[in-house]
Amino acid sequence: GKMQLSSSNGADQEILKTSWMTKRSQLKSRFSFTNYKERWFVLSRTSLMYFDSIDTSRKKEKGRVQLKDIRFVEKVNLKDESRSHTFQVGYQENSQEY
Repeated sequence: GKMQLSSSNGADQEILKTSWMTKRSQLKSRFSFTNYKERWFVLSRTSLMYFDSIDTSRKKEKGRVQLKDIRFVEKVNLKDESRSHTFQVGYQENSQEY
């Protein structure tokens, strides 16, 4: 059968894809450091969510981007060759762009 993710409002969402990915911090402050963290990503028909563990029922959702808010997805070339297949997602949320 299809994998489902139960959301806080009780509605189940069909899971299209799941995977570990390395996420870079958003650098919301000029004084914050760039850091990378492994996150468990879950793609549904409406959003891209990420968690700190593979067990999404027990672990805290760390973030969510609504697919309708995504403005672009582009490949990024980093000097660090150990980070292949790097991309960034640009999205708008409450009139703020990320």
